[in-house]
Order: sequence, then structure tokens, then C-alpha cells
Amino acid sequence: MVELATGIHTDVVGVAGELAWLRNQFARELAAMGLTAAVAGTHPLTLREETEVSGAARYRDLDDSMRVLARREPTALHVHVGVPAPEDAIRLLNGLGRNAPVLLALSANSPFWQRRDSGFASARTLIF
Repeated sequence: MVELATGIHTDVVGVAGELAWLRNQFARELAAMGLTAAVAGTHPLTLREETEVSGAARYRDLDDSMRVLARREPTALHVHVGVPAPEDAIRLLNGLGRNAPVLLALSANSPFWQRRDSGFASARTLIF
């Protein structure tokens, strides 16, 4: 798994531009090695007990604090959004709630769980 991380941005245009640049740079570096990237919501053949956590300090801290949850399901995309005040966070979450069906449909890319077809477009929705 590879993690591409942007800097902090105050608008969508800035983060989208940086993310596009990061993805293009990553693709160029892979192409130079004769490789290409593949994306999946969850790895279709992974088993929880076979999941290894990176040795990097950040992931060791997560593993120590989250324990088994850190190994529950490797996922492909997550986004961190910072807000200046608790009231803003409430407003943001209320707004996202209205769009939950669309967001879930867009994330429906993980039909497999524990090496089995779950029968759902996104097994993660049920697991999480």
C-alpha cells in the first residue's frame, strides 16, 4: 500500500491540484520501473490475521492505540478534514449526512471481504 499525503489546504481547488500532481508523479515513477498502480477499496484476498502494520512510527502508534481495529480492514482512501470550531464540525457532519447515499454509492468498490464475495457492492459499509 502506498500513501499519498497532501499538505493542508483551505479550499478544494488547492487540494485537488496537489493530489493530481502527486498521482501523476507517482504514475511517472512507477512507469519508469515498468509498473502501474491499482486501486481497490479493500484487498479482495486479505485475511485480517495476515494484515501487517507498517513499521513506521505513525502506524506503530495507531496499532498501539487501535489494537485489533488497525488490522480490521486495509482501506484505500480516507480524507481528513479539519474545522476551526466544534460548531463547524457539527454543521459539516449534518451537511454530509444529507449526502450519505451519494457518498456511499461512490465508495461502493469493495464487494469482497475475507476472501469471499460479500454479495454487497461495498462490504465496508456493513463492517464499519
